[in-house]
Amino acid sequence: MIEGTAILPGFVAELACDHEAIFIGNQSSQHYDKVLQFARNDSNNWMHNLEDATIKAFTEFSKVYSHYNEQEALTDGMHYVEVSDNDFDDDIDKALRLLLNHKV
Repeated sequence: MIEGTAILPGFVAELACDHEAIFIGNQSSQHYDKVLQFARNDSNNWMHNLEDATIKAFTEFSKVYSHYNEQEALTDGMHYVEVSDNDFDDDIDKALRLLLNHKV
C-alpha cells in the first residue's frame, strides 16, 4: 500500500514483479480543516508547530497529488483508494482487503 510522494503509479507499472500496489490519497474539500485540527490537538504530530498557511499549502498539494495518483493508477490498471478524514480506519481496511485480494 503506497501513500506519499516517493513512488508514482507509472513507475510501479513498469516493475516486473508479482506484487500489486494500492495507492491511497485524500482529495477531500475538508482535508485542511481536519489536518489542522489533528495537528493542533496532538503535540506529537509533525505539523503541530507549523504555520496555518504551511499546513494549508501541504493539504492543497496533497489533494492535487492524490488526484494525479488516482488518475495514473487507474490508467495503469492499479487500484486507488480514497481515504477520508472521517472514515480513515475503514478506508485503510478497504485498501488492505484489496491488497489481500479480498472482495471489497
